[in-house]
Amino acid sequence: MKCVIESFLVPDMRYGFASGNAPAISHFVCRTHNWQCDVPVHDGYQCPIGRIEEARDNAIEEIRMAKDAL
Repeated sequence: MKCVIESFLVPDMRYGFASGNAPAISHFVCRTHNWQCDVPVHDGYQCPIGRIEEARDNAIEEIRMAKDAL
């Protein structure tokens, strides 16, 4: 399952909550697994849970192929 990453901007709280002129900070969230990503993401990025799921799926496929080769 591929991660659906959503990015949005929020005000930098270091400048105060009510400050309308506060600079914005980018946030990235994996909506598939509800995981907040602290680093800027790139196209095709997967959160840690998504990477684990991909590794599991690959391992299951390799086991299936090995069983078929017997």
